[in-house]
Amino acid sequence: MTRNAILTAVLALLAPAVLAAPQKAAWTELSFPAARVLNIKISGELDGVVMQGVAASTVTVERTGGAAQTVTAKLSGGTLTIDMAPLARGLTRDLKSGLRVTLPAATAVSVREKTGSVELDNISGRVDVVKHAGLLLGEGLSGKLTIINIGGTADMDKLSCPVYLKQESGSADLSWSAAPQSGELDVVAHAGDVTLRIPAAIKVNADLRGNAAKIVNEFEASGGMPVFASVASTASFRLLKIQPAAAAQPAAK
Repeated sequence: MTRNAILTAVLALLAPAVLAAPQKAAWTELSFPAARVLNIKISGELDGVVMQGVAASTVTVERTGGAAQTVTAKLSGGTLTIDMAPLARGLTRDLKSGLRVTLPAATAVSVREKTGSVELDNISGRVDVVKHAGLLLGEGLSGKLTIINIGGTADMDKLSCPVYLKQESGSADLSWSAAPQSGELDVVAHAGDVTLRIPAAIKVNADLRGNAAKIVNEFEASGGMPVFASVASTASFRLLKIQPAAAAQPAAK
């Protein structure tokens, strides 16, 4: 197979429209040489996606959950595109498929997902997520993070990345363990609740605009990590300090 060949794999065929009994979940796995995968793009109607950054020479895609969807993976020009076709009419949601992907941490990732959960861990490449509903979880991200939250719930921890968050609805609670090496935290909140948590020792230069009654800022004005927020009257925004854990006290004698 030549270097520029397109690798296409159909992981499953659509199940019959009427099933006599629930089908056992299919577990199918594909591997791609990491040197050929610069970006991973996932889209469609999924039961859930877990993406884990690791030290590896391959990208592994494992199918989980139901076996009633067509899942197509195509590698072309350095981009691995994985598409989940809609579930056939008459089939129940529990037959949807999910994905578990292990990848070199520096790989760029893009996920467009409607209702299932998405979990992203220990990725240092750029991450772009569009979430319509359901959970967005993750920790240990250090590359540029972009979230378009249309109605989901984002809960991410141990971040050290710059972020752009545009929230149409839903909620987001993002927590940093360290300041990003470059870039800023930039939030546009049209509705819902947004909370950013930053260690108290980090200096923050906050420019927060909107209805003051809907904005909470625990940081004093100082030069430091830039934080921008534009907060509509139908949204709320909190910029909170993470206090260092109290030292353990010696036991009383």
